[in-house]
Amino acid sequence: MRIVRQRRGQFIIIAALLVAIMMVSVSTIMYSAVTYYRHERWEEYLSIIDNVKIGSQRVVEISLANYTSNNCEEEYGTILRNNLQQWVNDTKKAYAGFGINLSYSLIEDGLDYEWNEDESFSAADATFTLGITSAGLSGYQFTTPIILRVEIIKDLPGTPPEQKRYTRWDASNTGKELTISLTVYKEDSMFVTNLKKNNFRLNGTDIEKFTVVRYYDATYDGGAFIYDIYCSQEEIGPEPPYLISVAVIDARSIKVVANVTVSK
Repeated sequence: MRIVRQRRGQFIIIAALLVAIMMVSVSTIMYSAVTYYRHERWEEYLSIIDNVKIGSQRVVEISLANYTSNNCEEEYGTILRNNLQQWVNDTKKAYAGFGINLSYSLIEDGLDYEWNEDESFSAADATFTLGITSAGLSGYQFTTPIILRVEIIKDLPGTPPEQKRYTRWDASNTGKELTISLTVYKEDSMFVTNLKKNNFRLNGTDIEKFTVVRYYDATYDGGAFIYDIYCSQEEIGPEPPYLISVAVIDARSIKVVANVTVSK
């Protein structure tokens, strides 16, 4: 009887251990499942936030491109505000099940430009506030500053004509008598380095025969990507000085117009 009781006691202990192990295993599995679900859900929320931010930036870019392609005329001054309102409505519909609440604010109409100078720019900016009810997110703010800036590069005043390296008139250089040197920047003062001839216009479309060369100049302003535009006297007229209008249109279709006067 003693042996039987010991065996029964061992059986009870083993059974209790098995039950405990099963309970711990089930708890672990349930915890892992809940944690995995939460992780996957937050991945989805983060993806939504990224998509909204990218889409918002693209709306600002497109609006600025449309505004500048119409030469910044007053009747297009509300194009950014109109497009943003449509974007806000579209995001609510696209993410209806998540409780998306997107709003925006602008300074005036959010568009700005200064053209026809040797340093010219086109710019747009908007501040967004995002909320996601299903995630308990509210008041998440981000901005979308967009800019394209063109700077005509000139040598220092008093530089002898034969020593000029940048924007200049050189009658001895047949076919390249006129050189216009410039740099192009976008957001965060980053150089725009992917422009080609079809991204430039001289005097509207009056001057069609010109060439564009891009290079890196380590000596200018601590290092800069520079575009040299070459044009022959045959294309631009008899004698300097010349007032040249240079339009730059980047890959986003944003436009800037800079002017420069070139003398002998």
